[in-house]
Amino acid sequence: EVRNHWWHLVTLIYNWRGEDYEVSTLTHLWYLSVDFQLFVVAVAVIQTFRTSKWLTASIFAVLSLLCCGIAAWQIYGTYMLPFMVTLHTTYRELFDTTTQYYQLPFYHAVCFFSGCMTFTVVEQYGKVKISKVVQALFWFIALSCGLCCMYMKLDWNLNGEQASETKRMVAAFIDRILWSVCVAWFWFSCSTGRGGFVNRFLSWNGFVPLGRLCFGVYLIHLPFYKLFHRIGRERRFYSHFTLVSNSFLVLVWSCILSYILCVACELPTANLEKMLFLRDTKKSVGNTEDSQKRHRIVGEDVGNISIITLNHCT
Repeated sequence: EVRNHWWHLVTLIYNWRGEDYEVSTLTHLWYLSVDFQLFVVAVAVIQTFRTSKWLTASIFAVLSLLCCGIAAWQIYGTYMLPFMVTLHTTYRELFDTTTQYYQLPFYHAVCFFSGCMTFTVVEQYGKVKISKVVQALFWFIALSCGLCCMYMKLDWNLNGEQASETKRMVAAFIDRILWSVCVAWFWFSCSTGRGGFVNRFLSWNGFVPLGRLCFGVYLIHLPFYKLFHRIGRERRFYSHFTLVSNSFLVLVWSCILSYILCVACELPTANLEKMLFLRDTKKSVGNTEDSQKRHRIVGEDVGNISIITLNHCT
């Protein structure tokens, strides 16, 4: 796959491959392409309208609503689902939902752009005093949005029947908006010191080594899972215990292989990046500090010079 489609990975358009996705073994790399495409749009908006933060935030809000509308329009008149589900009656519907709807950037745009908008809100209102009652209200709204986003999918997982057109369109439009509101408040509260025990838990030092491994686990877990199942020559009884056990097995192996990947590839690449791109920055900082020291020394020498007044008569 890498030999035949390497340019999809290099140019980060992997999510637009379409039907060729059926023979893919690196199916999860679509997310990197979506993230990069939304990143390019965000950088273009920020650099174009950087003089006005609220205008930038407004443009991100308009783009978010526009992309949600496009996502809802994509499933109109089709049998595609408004979001991914674990179980469904036909594989074809899940496959088309994945390749023609879920992997495209429109569905995920509001989640990305909401982070840009939240950053503006943190800068403007991060130090503003907010009463406990208002904070409790925001927590209630955020948790309600998050729980609604999760549990409204329950009916689609339990009932395989086709929902009405209106229900599917509304779900496709508000699904990511609800989740973005929930995550945005968590970010705002934790970054401004209002997170309480949530902030202390998320700031736990034990997450630091796991953070080093998370990207490697993301890259490795799906190919390992496919390898684990395809080399098997025995039938497996699928139960909740078997599925959970397989998940833990894949997680442990992925963490071990991710550690090797981090030591062999990620850390050397990060050090090389520092050597190439941060060297000039350090030199400029060093030159600035030397200049400041010289000015300070010259100022001290000038202050120590005795002032002699010559009388006109002498």
